[in-house]
Amino acid sequence: MKNSPKLITPCINTAGEMMQPVRLHYKILKSNDFERKINKIKCIEFIPDDNLYHWFYSDEVLQTNYKIEKKPANDRLWILGKIQIVDNTVSISVNSIERAELALKFFARHIDKNILIIETIDIYNKLLEINVANQEFYTLIEKFFINKSIIRDNRVVELANEIIQKNISQSEKQKLIDKMIAISISQPFYEYENFPVNPMEQSIQDIRHKLNTHQQLAFEHLQGNTSLTMYELIKKIIAKGQK
Repeated sequence: MKNSPKLITPCINTAGEMMQPVRLHYKILKSNDFERKINKIKCIEFIPDDNLYHWFYSDEVLQTNYKIEKKPANDRLWILGKIQIVDNTVSISVNSIERAELALKFFARHIDKNILIIETIDIYNKLLEINVANQEFYTLIEKFFINKSIIRDNRVVELANEIIQKNISQSEKQKLIDKMIAISISQPFYEYENFPVNPMEQSIQDIRHKLNTHQQLAFEHLQGNTSLTMYELIKKIIAKGQK
């Protein structure tokens, strides 16, 4: 019997999560209320030298059920994310999909949707092998997506919305579904990708599921299965769920 190939271990952060940079983009709807709310959050501190905010691990974070195995002696040493505010936009950069989900939950808890609303998410669609050469790859997470070719291919999303929203015949709907599948099959791999979020229609669980799917594909590619497409992966996940 042949031995199974040894899995390649991806880089992990200090909480044991696979490192996969994510940046969440929010829009500020009420500037004065936003400033008042963010200044009340004890685990967020403005760092003048960097011109951004550090979001620290704290008891406030524990209220979201995000747990770590070994709590640091000084919470200020455990930076969960970097927050940049420009005009009426907020960008939160984190190094794992778990922390992206945490950010969604944490900021929804502390700042109302009529003040701050999520609009889009950037994700790095690769996992890197844990080794010395890659140990500095994720430093300065707030600059990770700068000057990168970030692709937003909304064709599938637009077709899905058209199928859902339009009062069309079953035959027209099937044509749109076939077109959506054809695009999904031929859609290229994007190293840096941006996708829209509709908080009125998508739950945090929906967004986490999407991030998980991206991570599963990245993990398969890290193991050498680079020909696997998102469409094929989704078909596998659906087939597995039907067993």
